[in-house]
Amino acid sequence: MRTVFIKNQGKLFQVVLKSINVPLRYIHTKESLEPVWRSICKVDSNKDVLSGEPLVKFTLISRSETEHIFTVRLSHAQYDGSSRPIILRDLVTAYNQDIHSGPVCATFPDYVYFCASNRSKCAFNFWKDYLQGSVMTMLPCSDLQANQVSADIHEIAFGDLPSALEDITIPTLINAAFSFVLASLTKKDDVVFGVVTNTRAIPLPRVHTILGPCINHNPLRARLAQVWSVIDLCRLLRDQYAQSQQFCHIEFSDILAKSTDWPSDTKLGCILNHLGEGDNSSLPLKGGGIISDSFAMGRIDLQDQLLIRAIPGKGKLQVQVLTSNRIMDSEQAGLLAKSLIDTANAFAMSPEAPLSSMSFLHT
Repeated sequence: MRTVFIKNQGKLFQVVLKSINVPLRYIHTKESLEPVWRSICKVDSNKDVLSGEPLVKFTLISRSETEHIFTVRLSHAQYDGSSRPIILRDLVTAYNQDIHSGPVCATFPDYVYFCASNRSKCAFNFWKDYLQGSVMTMLPCSDLQANQVSADIHEIAFGDLPSALEDITIPTLINAAFSFVLASLTKKDDVVFGVVTNTRAIPLPRVHTILGPCINHNPLRARLAQVWSVIDLCRLLRDQYAQSQQFCHIEFSDILAKSTDWPSDTKLGCILNHLGEGDNSSLPLKGGGIISDSFAMGRIDLQDQLLIRAIPGKGKLQVQVLTSNRIMDSEQAGLLAKSLIDTANAFAMSPEAPLSSMSFLHT
């Protein structure tokens, strides 16, 4: 939380300060708390990450003696989804003044040191063999007309949660469905896209206690011409993902430089992020109060990239499509979100069906 990001001679540096002074901002309102909270989050999301100032910010919004929202602003470069319950637990511990109850934790520098120490030849050879002969799959990106302005696109679709197949998880099924949709959109049978990967599977003691961004954007390759049926594609992606886990800590920039012949400015054209529902349980506070976790996502700059968020719930699947109007408009993004849900359900219902018999479901 003491991190600041600065640029020096064209390079980006993360600096962890020894100490910071972050005053508590207090707001009293007579209005409903949630709209006020969301308005504050929207303004705070425009904070320049490279300002050189601490990104963490604490705000207490009160409506009465018993109605409060306590907001912690962070950059996603400082934490990941697994860090949220750690932050919540520490807030409760501090509020209850129970300073001796916390477990012994690993630190983010431990994680960084482990990753840097394990950038092995074996790891880079794995990614080189895996990506040999491939190219990054990019969706067409159009120049804006003179009367157009760049705009964010964010569309959401809801549908039935597909049934899991034997030995195939829901995220793997969605990976397979997205690879099929992407192949249909680009008319290619060999596609590469990014998957947001939790890197806490690395053999680092107490890695699950770390407060920090223990995630990576790893490339996932789907060669549809090598498989015959839906289940074959699911198994191929499942096995590839399992093999890549021991090397998931390698940064995409290093994979790009040391394991591919792609241009040095190559980006992940499409990124798929599997999110959980989150833990909405409440934790007790001294004095009879409770604290629960709510979350507001800030803006993400996606001028020439596509981000898909897949969020399974109780019998339902939510798919979010985030991009810019240089890639697609709102209607196309909405159709893409629905198409991914429909394709995942079609795959679940007919796992033995030939891929050639499946159609791109876009209506």
